[in-house]
Order: sequence, then structure tokens, then C-alpha cells
Amino acid sequence: MKSSNNKGITLIALVITIIVLMILTGVAIALITGEEGILSRANESTIRYGEKQEEENGIIKSYEDIYDRYESGKIAALPSGWDSSKVTPVYDTESKDYVVPIPKDFYYVGGTRDTGIVISDNVADKDKGDSHEVAQTLEGNQFVWIPIDNIDEIYDSNKKQGKDYMFTAEGKAVESGTYTIRYVTGDWPGAVYLDSDPANLQEAGSTATTKEQFRDELQEGLDKSISSIARYKGYYVGRYETGNLSQSKVVVKAKNTDIIKGWYTKYRLQKEMYKDKASVNTVMINGCHWDGMLKFINTNNSIYGNFIYNNRYTGTGNHTGTKVPTGSKATYKTNNIYDIDGNAAEATTTRAGSEHNGSFGESGEAPQNLRAISEEGSRIVMHIAE
Repeated sequence: MKSSNNKGITLIALVITIIVLMILTGVAIALITGEEGILSRANESTIRYGEKQEEENGIIKSYEDIYDRYESGKIAALPSGWDSSKVTPVYDTESKDYVVPIPKDFYYVGGTRDTGIVISDNVADKDKGDSHEVAQTLEGNQFVWIPIDNIDEIYDSNKKQGKDYMFTAEGKAVESGTYTIRYVTGDWPGAVYLDSDPANLQEAGSTATTKEQFRDELQEGLDKSISSIARYKGYYVGRYETGNLSQSKVVVKAKNTDIIKGWYTKYRLQKEMYKDKASVNTVMINGCHWDGMLKFINTNNSIYGNFIYNNRYTGTGNHTGTKVPTGSKATYKTNNIYDIDGNAAEATTTRAGSEHNGSFGESGEAPQNLRAISEEGSRIVMHIAE
């Protein structure tokens, strides 16, 4: 009888043990494979790690892209008022406290604040350098930074007009009034009121129907440019005279001979150059842009006057009587800007007859106002979009 009881207890204990083991096994399986189980959590951790890794890779790539734009410089803190969606702030390569705004989708080519910082819209030109030999091989459109520390240097905010400078033989800038915005034009000499002609206004890409409306349009373009210059402490000028003027898309490159065209066509094509870019605007150069450029050059070289000293040219550019391709000689370059003296005379948006720099048809001793309209080109200004 005793033996039978022991066997019954043993069988019951075995059954209970099996049940307990099955319960524990189920719990273990649930802990491993359930929604909150070890495997699920491990898988979730793997996914999260991958997402974080992608995020970190994206951040690294963004910094690589920034350095691609200005590899030689160091990224600076964004100055107050600057738009990070439009520019990358970088230190000048030779200065630890001067910051330059490099527009989005543009790349540093070479130069410094003092020698002229060159940028291009083609990544293939990045960090190539600013020598004349290199300039002949670059693929993109190129621009040179003109630093303006104080907007009062080039603009009279009370008159809403650009300041007009003359320069001494030593390169000293002497303020001589202001530039009035242009509202008459015509073949020089004898300017007439052509800005009311619908055909001319259409060619300019304007919606204006009167010369007064067109003048207001020009003033608005200048105002936007001045606002940007004040914010970013400078602007870019075309490294070369604007080319491709017989085509639908202008270029700012070396070796271009298509640099002569009527005023209205030049105005429209230069204004529309980067119409699809959100980071920059382009305009035909104004007299105050021109003089700001000359002030920058004279600070470092003291060789150019406002067109020239005493209404005569320096004679350093092309005055041979024959138009030559843009950027033809190293001697035609100053502060990385080509053909400031000679080759195409450069039309502006200021008063009629206010072309600058002389032309290939004028000798180094010819007065500025003797050029022919058939020798007139222009130079583009690019500023950060407001």
C-alpha cells in the first residue's frame, strides 16, 4: 500500500513539472519572439541604428558639400542677417576674421579678399586657382567678390542714388556727386527718348509702358542690389565682359567674342542669367557698382581711375582698334577682373551715355565719350537674393 502511494505522488510531481516547464518555455518564447521580445527589440535597435547612421552620413555629406564650395577656407558662424539657405559663410584664406558669402551652387576657384576672390557656377572649377593660365581652362561662369564694408561708400541713402567718384592719378577716390538712374538712351551722341518705345521695352523684358515706369523698374533693381550689398557687405562682378549676347543664355567666361549688342538686349539677358536660382540675382552694372569696383582695385593697385584719370585711359587694356576675346592677356587682368580698361565699352543702368572703361576703338589717350555704339558691351553684377 505504501509503495502504491509513492508511485502516485511521483507521477503527479512529474506532470506538474512538465506543466511548469511548458509554462516557462512559453514565457521564454514570448520574451524572445513577442512584440516586446528580445528579438523584436534587437531588430528594432538594428533599424534605429541604421536610421541614425543614415542621418549622420547625411550630416557628414552636407559638410562635405560645404567644403566642396570653399575647400581652402574654413566655415564661419553665420553672421547676423545672413540667409543660410542662400549662402555658405567662409573665412578668407588669408584672414581669420573676414567672412565671405559663397552663394549656394557656386564654388571657390581662387584668390583672397585683397587679390580678388573668384567663384564659379561649375564644380569642375573648384580650387583650380586664379592664374591667367588656369583662367583660360575654366568651364563655368566666373565672378569676383567686391567687398563693401559700409554701404555709404557707394550709395547716398537720402537721394537713393549711387555715389559718383573720380580718381586722382595716384588712385585716390574723390566723391563728385551721384549717378541719376537712366531714363533716356540712344546712339551716342545725341541721346533721345527711346525708353518709351514699346519695341525697346519688350526687348528689355519689361512690363513698363512709359519711360517713367521703366526708370522706376531700374530704380527697384538698384534698391534690391543695394539692400543685399548692405546685408552681405559686398557683391560680385563678372570676371569678364558679358558674352554670348547673340544667344539666349549669356556667359561670363574667357575667350568670348560675342560681347557687343544693343542696350535693351544686354539689360534683359543679364537680368535673366540666373532667373531660376533662388540664391542670387543679376543685373546690368550700375555706375555705383562700377565705382565700388574701382575703389576696391585702387586700394590694392592705384592704377585705374573712374574710366580714367583726367578723362584719359590708363592704356593697360585693349585699345588696338580690334575687338579681342575676353581675358586674352594676363596684362588685361587686375584683381582677377579682366578687361576693365578697353575692349568693349561697358554700358550701365545710369544716365544715358554713361558707358565706362573705353573701348578697343579708342587709343589710350582718347576721351571716354568718343566711343561708337558698335563698340559697346557690358558687365554683369550678381548679388545675394533678398
